[in-house]
Amino acid sequence: MRVPSLDRSQRTAVRAGIDALRGDHLAKRGDQALRQPTGHPKGVCLTHAQSLRAHGWYAKLMDFRAGDRYLIIPPFFHTFGYKAGWMACIVHGVTILPQAVFDVEDVMRTIETERVSILLGPPTVFQSVLDAPRGHDCSSLPVVMASSTLTPPELLRRVRDEIKPDVIASGYGLTEATSLATAAAPSIDDFEHIVTTVWAGPPGTWKCGWWTNFKLPRRAPSWWRSCPATPA
Repeated sequence: MRVPSLDRSQRTAVRAGIDALRGDHLAKRGDQALRQPTGHPKGVCLTHAQSLRAHGWYAKLMDFRAGDRYLIIPPFFHTFGYKAGWMACIVHGVTILPQAVFDVEDVMRTIETERVSILLGPPTVFQSVLDAPRGHDCSSLPVVMASSTLTPPELLRRVRDEIKPDVIASGYGLTEATSLATAAAPSIDDFEHIVTTVWAGPPGTWKCGWWTNFKLPRRAPSWWRSCPATPA
């Protein structure tokens, strides 16, 4: 596909738009999908700085490195694929390999031929990979995370024993927290803590609510009060 080039005035306009951005500007609002707790999409207010803090920190925690190759399976309309996928790759110089439709044979082939080094997704992705007929080389995978729903500890033990990655991560997220609320530290926490807990929140957050470990920034931006209310 041919990508059209920009003329001087268009490049100037693009630079001006980038220069005008601030960290407290809204980065995404209104169309980020939310599955829980209501099952309906919500208008979620996320800032550029909030997103960069969350996934800049977590991708470092998971040892993303420039030159890594990330097969993004979670959908791009959701923060798992969009923020923890595309944005984290761009921030850390990681190659993006988009997977349009999940097909285990195609995924296994891509892991082998593209030498994929990062694979994140729901538990069913890893269950399918582990149960697929042998014949593909998955030794290039040093970083994996199964998340987005309850992950059986036994599944992560199989990942450890059969795929043998260097980093196995776990965490809990929701759209209002840029898909990241709590996370284990693979370089610090022992394996049993990683597979049986979702551990602690990122730096600079505090707990709120008696029913959840949902984390909020210490200082909510001024626009937060004007965001439309959404059903709990």
